Amino acid sequence: ARDALVSQVPIAAASTGGSMAQAPAPSAQPELDADDAVIAAPIPGIVLRYVVEVGQHVSAGDAVVLLEAMKMENSLPSPIDGTVKALPATQGETVAKDAVLAIISP
Repeated sequence: ARDALVSQVPIAAASTGGSMAQAPAPSAQPELDADDAVIAAPIPGIVLRYVVEVGQHVSAGDAVVLLEAMKMENSLPSPIDGTVKALPATQGETVAKDAVLAIISP
């Protein structure tokens, strides 16, 4: 009877002490040109907000997106001067490490 009861418990719940862990949903990845620069999530986190819009000109070092990770707000800057080509994530979205958050075209 004990084996039957244990087999009804989801594996994830059994291995995490009763809480179900949910993996972040993958974002749709836009196409990259060879000279595009990518801003990727350095660690898993939540997109708090974008401080730029698609089509906006940015300079290297300008803040592009705010990412909350480990209860800290991280400002992710543009690595180059250019134009914001795409912002594939959405505000409030949970993203994985290395998820593309912005694409900047020179």
